[in-house]
Amino acid sequence: MTQLNQLGVTEVFISWDALKNRMFLCWLFQASGIQVHILPMELKPIYKNVQFNKIGGMPV
Repeated sequence: MTQLNQLGVTEVFISWDALKNRMFLCWLFQASGIQVHILPMELKPIYKNVQFNKIGGMPV
């Protein structure tokens, strides 16, 4: 953490899968003044067979 502060790091990007203790790590970075961005690495497919119905012009 000291090395990051000496380098002037203000934000970090971390993979969700790389974190074990997320709450502690986020607290540690924020206490040092470094903003944390947690990136999802697994994208799930979007459900594509969506059907919209209307009753009296209003979606239900």
